[in-house]
Amino acid sequence: MTNIFFSMIENLNPVSSPIVSPIRTNLQDLPLEDLEWEKFERLCLALVQKEFKIYDCEPLGTKGQKQNGIDIYARHDDGSYSVYQCKRYEKFIKSDLDSAILKFKQGSYFSRSKRFFICTTCELNKTQVQDSFEEYKTELKRNQIELIKWDKLQLSRLLKDEPRIVYDFFGQEYVKAFNGNEALSVIYNIPETKKTFRIFFFSRLSSIKKTERGIITGQKIWAVIKKI
Repeated sequence: MTNIFFSMIENLNPVSSPIVSPIRTNLQDLPLEDLEWEKFERLCLALVQKEFKIYDCEPLGTKGQKQNGIDIYARHDDGSYSVYQCKRYEKFIKSDLDSAILKFKQGSYFSRSKRFFICTTCELNKTQVQDSFEEYKTELKRNQIELIKWDKLQLSRLLKDEPRIVYDFFGQEYVKAFNGNEALSVIYNIPETKKTFRIFFFSRLSSIKKTERGIITGQKIWAVIKKI
């Protein structure tokens, strides 16, 4: 609907000469570190539920219970699991990775899992951590387990395609800054979306020569806008 609207407006007021728009880069990373730990875990769960059926994935246990290094588990159709460890850390060093892998290997889900995700609010891009991660990836592969990184960079990239989740955890302004203004059109009919379209419509309509044909066309377009 959005694309049709802008196309109709452009046809009414064709530009005689090309306009070079200034480069506008959307926000590339979300402030995951500002979320409370429980909310970060729920954000990860929301992403997991995009792949699995909602009733096939859930948090493991409650706060304070022994979880064997697992915060979320998801059941595959063959009975195996994907498991997720969520870490709200400002920085994640090699010893943290060693501890996460050790807890997983000692837990009851190790023999039943096909994928192990390490989810962090910070970036895992220190050379020492990356080298160790690759070594563990090779080691776990021998046990038919895939080790997957969901750090701040990876999670932000995944959330680029999930504006509803971004809206739930960060709010409307972050959707506009991170996912782009057009992403608002898929967020539960947010009033701001209609307001933006209407302001743009009137600003463009005022520049159209008010011939009888132009007025009729404008009325037709406004009828469309009211339905958005």
